[in-house]
Amino acid sequence: MPNFCLFGSSISHSISPVFQSAGLQALGYNETYVAQNVNLLGLQKGASDLRSGQIQGANITFPYKKKALKLADNATTIAKQVGAANTWWIQSGKLWATNTDVIGVLAAIKNLLHGLPEQVILLGSGGAAAATAYALINQVERITIINRSVKRAQQLALQLLQLNSSTTISTLHWPEHLDDSAVGESFEKADLVVQATSLPFSSPKIAAKMYAKLPWHKLHPVSAVLDLAYGEKMTQAVQIAQKYHLRAEDGATMLLYQGALSLQLWTNQEPPLIIMRDALSKALKRPKKSIPISQNYLNNKL
Repeated sequence: MPNFCLFGSSISHSISPVFQSAGLQALGYNETYVAQNVNLLGLQKGASDLRSGQIQGANITFPYKKKALKLADNATTIAKQVGAANTWWIQSGKLWATNTDVIGVLAAIKNLLHGLPEQVILLGSGGAAAATAYALINQVERITIINRSVKRAQQLALQLLQLNSSTTISTLHWPEHLDDSAVGESFEKADLVVQATSLPFSSPKIAAKMYAKLPWHKLHPVSAVLDLAYGEKMTQAVQIAQKYHLRAEDGATMLLYQGALSLQLWTNQEPPLIIMRDALSKALKRPKKSIPISQNYLNNKL
């Protein structure tokens, strides 16, 4: 049985095992890190295996991040406020959960913008969207959540408003056509658009149709697009951004830093970022230095 795991559904695309294994080996671990496609019962068994010591640490991805939080014995404040967890580890005999996506996405945003935006459009309302919103709350002027389900967008907005933040939160239905005035106005004012849906992985054809309904052309030339999806090929959202000569980045930076923080929790050691970055870059067939390295991102408290 592997000693470190990624639990999720339809995760054959994941390259987490590549750079996490590289990190573990650099720290002197011989254990393996394996992606496991599981159903809910399999996730529950994974939690039991951590408690029994058969597994030393785990990441959790779509669609189980909210369930991962509920299955844990204890959770960090950040995981509770996001309402989702992507990392499990054992501490004092208890199964703990946290959300390293928050620090990962913040690292990606700061790398892309060399600072923080003022007005943000958030596409989606799931676990990745919640982590993004939490990372930016109290640091930006406005977050506009655009989602196919207005009800789910409003639920996330309510969750964020309970934090008593200074950030204005608004919600909009994903438009049916390009001339939706409310969505158009949001795009005109946005400094950053974050694509946080699972569509690029689960339904790329649907993603293309959904993106076609968004007024990307109304973004200001200095605006930027961050797509939390990643792959060897350029993601659809990044392609659209480049069409309009906008700064754009995929989810590789976020992936690296959320994974490095998880590794730090499992091993109690400083993660070998350069080794992990190089392994990730090789797997994605891109230059090593395309993903920047900064130990400062790992100093944020979870």
